[in-house]
Amino acid sequence: MHPFIRGGKDLVTVVLPTRALRRLDAVLYYRSNGEHVIHRIVGKKDGVYLIRGDNCYYTERVPSERVIGVVESILRNNEKKIDVEHHRLYRLAVWLWCAVYPLRYACSPVPRGVRKLRRILKERTR
Repeated sequence: MHPFIRGGKDLVTVVLPTRALRRLDAVLYYRSNGEHVIHRIVGKKDGVYLIRGDNCYYTERVPSERVIGVVESILRNNEKKIDVEHHRLYRLAVWLWCAVYPLRYACSPVPRGVRKLRRILKERTR
């Protein structure tokens, strides 16, 4: 969930949802392999949530029964507490980050693809 939740640095408070989950909520859910993950809801279709991590480029289809809770707050550096529901700057930043997703998606594979192509070409010349 980087850049909004930094793994190993931030402390996240997850609570049971008290309202209907909506787009851009960060939720804790479990995958079919038992792994627990926090990702953001980007839509709902055919009774399942479409969920994607803030720094991911794939969307998962998650049934509502796999959702455990919703992120209520983030504690940064054991100092600053961010209430994700009411912090306007945080909500604006999340909205902007998700709004530019198509641009981020379009730009992301190019550098990785170039590096992969270089590696393949180096291996062939050896």
